[in-house]
Amino acid sequence: MPERATAFCFHGFRGYDFRSEETDCKVVCPAREAEGRPWVWRARFWGHEPQTDIDLLEKGFHIVYCDVADLYGSDKATERWDRFYRYLRKHGFHRKAVLEGMSRGGLIVYNWAAKNPDKVACIYADAPVMDITSWPMGKGTSEGSAEDTRRMMEVYGFGSEQEAAEWKGNPLDHAGRIARAGIPVLHVVGDADTVERDIEESLQGRQLKLLLLGNSITQGWGGQRKLVTWKPGKAAMDRVLGEGCWESAGISGDRTQNLLWRIRNGNYNCCRPEYVVVAIGINNLVVGGDSADETAEGIVAVTEEACRQFPDSKIILLGLFPSGKEKDSGVRRQCDRIHKVLAARKFGKKVTYVNPSQWFLDNQGTIREGLYIGDYIHLTEKGYECVAEHLKELIR
Repeated sequence: MPERATAFCFHGFRGYDFRSEETDCKVVCPAREAEGRPWVWRARFWGHEPQTDIDLLEKGFHIVYCDVADLYGSDKATERWDRFYRYLRKHGFHRKAVLEGMSRGGLIVYNWAAKNPDKVACIYADAPVMDITSWPMGKGTSEGSAEDTRRMMEVYGFGSEQEAAEWKGNPLDHAGRIARAGIPVLHVVGDADTVERDIEESLQGRQLKLLLLGNSITQGWGGQRKLVTWKPGKAAMDRVLGEGCWESAGISGDRTQNLLWRIRNGNYNCCRPEYVVVAIGINNLVVGGDSADETAEGIVAVTEEACRQFPDSKIILLGLFPSGKEKDSGVRRQCDRIHKVLAARKFGKKVTYVNPSQWFLDNQGTIREGLYIGDYIHLTEKGYECVAEHLKELIR
């Protein structure tokens, strides 16, 4: 372990947290490094929508993070990144970084790339902020933040909003320099966040046998939702229950608190499901840093709310699928602790609690081959088939 670092688990991969009074920096290591030690530098919202990071970890990339959220892409932000870059180069990381900027992360990604074009392999940006007048100032949009504008003005040393609006150091101002440097750029930009609407529209006017509630693992069932394109579990569930009589209401990255809010404030019971499956909690452990007991408390809260919101439905509470390949892995021990807490909980006759661990394990407690992708959290098609068959028996 590197000096002054705290180890943590990121979706089954080993990570190190370099936390100080000044900032929070992280490095997550692949199981097997690709040649040259390539790396992705994530700029903002650590742990949110981790699919790209997980896929690249499986390809041998490192994922690193250096928090500059309070510096808004200013010179102070780029100087902090410069220091972390020198640290990573000292430890053998590739000379060129892949820059990943989500939302306001676009400010630091582009401003650092403009100053260091020879150190950038490419830029991947998801709805990036390209101009401080759009955010945090909110000129011409409804997305401004008065408090962030005040902090930004202070960090940059602007004397007035007019001075900030006339500043020529925004990512948009650097676009020509980035292009001339030959840095490949990919932007992903949508009109709106419509995931929740997509779920509710998929439920309207239907009478379902089964509704699945959860996170990215649940989202992978797919169902009839229009915005979900990766559906490795759909064929298995269609086969055991029948196409059109079930639906998935999973959202990637959700923790217990996110799902609790959704079922409390959404209109999910419009489909009057006969059965509701609750499967949530792994992101609290591997992303949120919650303890096993805190995560179990969140799962209990979600289950009790599901009983209230679906008064005519039977609730199947699936404890966490086993995570971490080996029996003695840290995340597995946390999962086992959660199962112990949930098994001792008295939910009432509406709820059936199931510990699904043995569906996936061999006699040594190791996850059987072919059921999980490389992070030992997300399921393969074969893994979804396993779960679908067991759900069929539970319903029967």
